[in-house]
Amino acid sequence: MSLRRIGPGCYVRDEVDMELDIPEMLAWLHIEDTPANRDLCVAVCQQIIRKRWPGVRQTVVKREGRA
Repeated sequence: MSLRRIGPGCYVRDEVDMELDIPEMLAWLHIEDTPANRDLCVAVCQQIIRKRWPGVRQTVVKREGRA
């Protein structure tokens, strides 16, 4: 399996699955990593993904720390 970074906090696994590292994204944006900011960042990312790739199934996995 290969994991390729395509942007701050954005990764593609095996050229099929997109993974978002919300804490990494918040750090890059210089936004404090709090539960509320994580939830907001996830909501914004979901809206962007829905608009860019309509009909693609989304799954949110909440983990503490970097996987």
